[in-house]
Amino acid sequence: MAKRGCPSDYLPKFADHATKLCRLGATDAEIAEFFGKDERTINRWKIDHPDFCQVLKDGKLLEAGFVEITFKLKHRELGEHQQECFVVGYVAAHELAVPRDPIAMPCEDASAISRYKIAH
Repeated sequence: MAKRGCPSDYLPKFADHATKLCRLGATDAEIAEFFGKDERTINRWKIDHPDFCQVLKDGKLLEAGFVEITFKLKHRELGEHQQECFVVGYVAAHELAVPRDPIAMPCEDASAISRYKIAH
């Protein structure tokens, strides 16, 4: 079944332009302004053109923060001290201005921390 409405004015070269804009820190609204389109059009292009969507995902600037926290716990009844270590972190997208994908895990689980960093 054919799509209804006007044909898309998306061109494959737009992905190259979007890559450069993302590297400069452009938001979706700024990319839409560059192309002379509405931000809804950019969102529609993301759905209709997977290559364009991937370019935007790969090119967006992300900020990550990780903190290693070490503290001592005292068992009141036994009088023993136990040292615990956790890594707490997040990834933030500049465009959304909110932390996402928080992480909290024991320091000893280095492989899980590495997998998290690689995935983001």
